[in-house]
Amino acid sequence: MPEYLHDFPAFGPLTAWYQELKSEGRIDQFLSNAKSEVVEWKHAEFAWYPEIPFAEELYGRKWSKETSDTIPHGLDSQGRLVFLEQLLITAYCHHPNLIQCVKVLRSPRGNWDLQAATHILVNEDGKPLHVANIMDYRSSLNTFEYEDGRLARLISTNFEHPNIGHTDSTELPIQESDRLTKEFVYNSDGHVESGPEAYWSY
Repeated sequence: MPEYLHDFPAFGPLTAWYQELKSEGRIDQFLSNAKSEVVEWKHAEFAWYPEIPFAEELYGRKWSKETSDTIPHGLDSQGRLVFLEQLLITAYCHHPNLIQCVKVLRSPRGNWDLQAATHILVNEDGKPLHVANIMDYRSSLNTFEYEDGRLARLISTNFEHPNIGHTDSTELPIQESDRLTKEFVYNSDGHVESGPEAYWSY
């Protein structure tokens, strides 16, 4: 197993980006750019994160006509999620084969508290293949495997490491804390019969 976080290809650029986001004004810029892409707001009872495809596999994506007690989703001109407003603000920037994501909270002092930075590597159909997620003291790498165009399994590995937010170095020794593999089983109607519940690593 690799000894350092940057030894994982998925974490190399993400580690540097996470540290850049700690610079003054970078989070505000990212949030502003993401929100400027919103052309339509839709509401739902649950948050439909693109990095958690099995939620849609299990429950189906359903939009609500209600605007109270629901979660507003900001969609861009291609119907992709770019801004999600809850207590935790989530914003996305879409690139070819890559989606960048930040999750932030407003601190009591009024500035943004970075909760997580994520790189979502997607296939030609826009489905996530690898989701690398970094927080100060821990990170996760989630791999999604598909068979016949359907989600077949999720392999999620969590790591612990020194506080990345307090260093400019990418030489961060890591230790695997746990690994989870979940299989999906489909019934004759093509619906998910079993699989991971609303599991995520942060």
